[in-house]
Amino acid sequence: MKTIYLVRHGQAVGNEIAVFKKPSALLNERGVLEASVLSQKLMLLEPELIVSSPLPRAMQTSEIINQETSIPFIIHEGFSGIRHATSMAGKLKEGDEANQYLKTIKRMYTDNPDSHYEDAENYTEFHARLCTALQFLEQRSESKIAVVTHESIIKSLLILVLHNKAYNPVLNIDLKNHMGKMLNTGITKFEYTDTWKLVSWNVN
Repeated sequence: MKTIYLVRHGQAVGNEIAVFKKPSALLNERGVLEASVLSQKLMLLEPELIVSSPLPRAMQTSEIINQETSIPFIIHEGFSGIRHATSMAGKLKEGDEANQYLKTIKRMYTDNPDSHYEDAENYTEFHARLCTALQFLEQRSESKIAVVTHESIIKSLLILVLHNKAYNPVLNIDLKNHMGKMLNTGITKFEYTDTWKLVSWNVN
């Protein structure tokens, strides 16, 4: 059996309010402290490896964990945050503009999963990336792995696992809207043998 801990990065600039964050967003002062506290929790959980999203806020979190625990970490593109349209970066995730954006991509991806909204990642690309990320974890030799990634990715991976890798854009968007806000450095635990099993969700 393999144990996977999906961990949200520490608080980043823009996490204070709900906005579409820029890929370059860094941890704020609180996020650095949260990453240090997370290090102590992971020492108790004893993962053999940290897998990090390549985005700076996740990388910073992983580097702090590595410095304080000596747990090695590697980077995997599959756990990068959702690539939203650049035009939405820094804008609120609530309100008329955000609602119209999400409604538009939901309709677009339902009609044609290969379609693009500006430079955003389309549904086909996103789904394939998540499946590749899961396959990567399945094939690793370590029995305990922690993945430092993003709220949207953790929620999407959870939905993907619970629906046997077969969900659609409407299900992804709708379910994420009903899952509530995740804690910074919250830990979601999975077990994997031949199938994936959710053990705990968003534990601080």
